[in-house]
Amino acid sequence: MDANTIKYDLETPLEDVKAGAAANRPAAIFELASRYHHGDGGVERDTRKAAQLFERAGKMKYARAWNSLGLCYERGLGVAPDLAAAARCYRKGGELGDPTSLCNLGTCYLKGDGVKKNPKSAFRFFQKSVNLGHKNALVNLAYCYQNGIGVDKDYAEAIRCYELALAENIGEAYVNLAWMYQEGQGVEVDYAKSIELLEKAVELETPVASHNLARFYRDGLGVELNYERAAELYHLSIDRGFDGSYYSLAELYENGVGVQRDFVKALELYRESATRGEERALRRYRELSKYISTRTDRAIVGADEHDEASGLVVQSILNASAPSDVTVDEIITEEFKDVADDDQE
Repeated sequence: MDANTIKYDLETPLEDVKAGAAANRPAAIFELASRYHHGDGGVERDTRKAAQLFERAGKMKYARAWNSLGLCYERGLGVAPDLAAAARCYRKGGELGDPTSLCNLGTCYLKGDGVKKNPKSAFRFFQKSVNLGHKNALVNLAYCYQNGIGVDKDYAEAIRCYELALAENIGEAYVNLAWMYQEGQGVEVDYAKSIELLEKAVELETPVASHNLARFYRDGLGVELNYERAAELYHLSIDRGFDGSYYSLAELYENGVGVQRDFVKALELYRESATRGEERALRRYRELSKYISTRTDRAIVGADEHDEASGLVVQSILNASAPSDVTVDEIITEEFKDVADDDQE
C-alpha cells in the first residue's frame, strides 16, 4: 500500500499516527494536529502544537489543514487572534480545493473579517463551495439569494437551496425557510409550516430555532397563546447558546408572563443580555434598577418566593457595575459561520 494513501483517524493507534507524522505523511500530521487541538486520542490538549502541525500539513498541500489553521487564527487557539491570517489560510485551502475553506472564505468576505467586505466575492466562494459538495454552504448560498447579497434577490432559488439543505438535516436551513413562510417570501404566509420547520430545527438542537419558535407561542401566531411554552423555549435557547433569548426571557420575568413574576431574575437576565451587546437591555436594566430602588415593599422584587436572602440578591445586582461600554456590532446570521472544525467532522 502506498504510504501516502494510508488513512488516519481516531481509531488509529497513537504510535502509528506519530510514526506517520515522523515519516512526513500529511494525513498523519493532520490527524496528530487534530488530536492535540481537541485533547483526545491519547494526548493532552496543546493548541499551540496543534497549530504548528496544521501549518506543517498545510505546507505539504494537505488542503483541510489550512481550514483548521484558519479556525485557530480566527479563534485565537494556539496562535494570536488574527482575522487576516485566518482569511489567508482559508484562501490557501480553497486554492487546494477544500470546500470548507471556501465556505469560510466566503464568510470573511461577507462580514469583512480580515478582508475588505465584498458581497459578490462572498457569493462566489459560497457557490464554489457548494459545487465542490459542501452541504452547509447551501444555507449560505440560499441566504444570499434570499436577501440579494452579491446576487439579484431570487426567492425561488433560495427555497430550492434551502430544501436541498433540508435533505442534509441542516438546522439553519429549517430556521431560514421557516422565516420565508412566516414573512411570505416567495410563498404564501403559512405559520403552520413555519412552526413545523422550527420544531424540526429544535429537534436538531439549532440554538436560534427555540428562540424563533417561542415567538409563535408568545404572540399566538398560528397557535394558541402559550406563555409557559414560550418561556420554556427561551430557556432552552439560552441553554443552547443563543444570546438573543436573554432579553426576551427577562421581559417575561419582569411582567410575570408564563413564569412567576421575579424582578431578581429579570435583572439578572437583562444584565446578561447587556453584557452580550444588547443596548436596549442596558436601558431596561437601568430603568428597572431605578424602579426597584424606589420601592420599599419586598414583594416588588419577587421576594415572596426567595426568603430574606432575596433582598441581598437584588442589592448585589443593583450595586454591580452595569455595563457602560456596550455596543451592538452588525449582526450576521449564524448560518454564515461554518463552525464545525473540519479536522474532526
